[in-house]
This record gives sequence, structure tokens and C-alpha cells, in this order.
Amino acid sequence: MKTMLAVLALLITIAAAGCQRVQPQSVFGTWKLLPEKSTDLATWRYRLPQLSIDSTGAPVRAILHWMERSRVASADTFLLDPGGDTLEVPVRSRLWSANWYMGVLAVENSVRKVSGSWSQKPVGLNLTSEQPVSISQGETLLRTRWEYRLDPSTGLLTVREQRSSRPTPVVMVFERLEQ
Repeated sequence: MKTMLAVLALLITIAAAGCQRVQPQSVFGTWKLLPEKSTDLATWRYRLPQLSIDSTGAPVRAILHWMERSRVASADTFLLDPGGDTLEVPVRSRLWSANWYMGVLAVENSVRKVSGSWSQKPVGLNLTSEQPVSISQGETLLRTRWEYRLDPSTGLLTVREQRSSRPTPVVMVFERLEQ
């Protein structure tokens, strides 16, 4: 009887410890790109995105860190209130992290408009931005829509990026980093 109780206590302890490590089923967290499951882009050969999504209230913050080896080369931050007003964010730098290698530059001292909504809280988030960019032919308004979807069965986060300048979407697949 003592042996059975000891085994039962051990099993309960192991189960409780395992439950503490389980991540919540939401888009919130820190995510690492899986290049082999994502659209093949030249960018991945030099810089890999690491995504952090968090919320301590109404605003949701999504930060895309562009990593070179283990250091952050640049970061792009989006603040949004899902279902709320469109936020206007001043653009302070010409560097546009997502296209640093293509000669597409942000228009300094312009405004990026960001809005978002939950498609299925907390596993699906949509984010939209509009911002002027400078290309070799002059300035243009670039519209981008991101769809963040967590697959609860695999634990993978898929981000589908569709730009007004590109006919096909870029698909990025991320795995959650343990904290």
C-alpha cells in the first residue's frame, strides 16, 4: 500500500511539473522562424526573424527582431488595439527592416498607420499597416496585411504577409521559444 501511494504521489508530482511547462494556446510569446517550413527568401540566409507578441492590457505589441547569428540587427515594432482605432506611428528612420536588402526605404518623418483585429482570440490576429516607402521610381504607399494563426495541434504559429506590391504572400512558420 505504501509503495502504491508513493508511486501515485510521484506520478502526480511529474504531471504537475509537466503542466507548469505547457505554454498557453495563444499567439502571445516569443517565436523563432523555421526557414525550412517558410517561403524561401534570400533574407533568411543573412537574417532570421524572431517574433515576440505580448499584451498587458488593450494594446498588443508585436516586435519582429531581425537576428544576425545571436544578435539583433534591427527591430520593427507594431502597437495595436485589436478592434480599436487605427494608430499613427511616426517613422523616424529610413531603414525598413523587412526590406533592408532590396533598397526599399521608409520615408523618414512620415506616418505609418497600424490597425488590427482578432480573427479568433487568442489564436488568430490580423494586423494591417499603411506606410509610404521610397523606391527607385519614387515614393509609393505600401499596404501590408499580416495574418497570425496558431495551430493548436502542432503549436506552430503561421504568419501570412500580403503586400500591395507583391502578388503572392510570404508565409513564415514559427515555433515557440521556451522562456
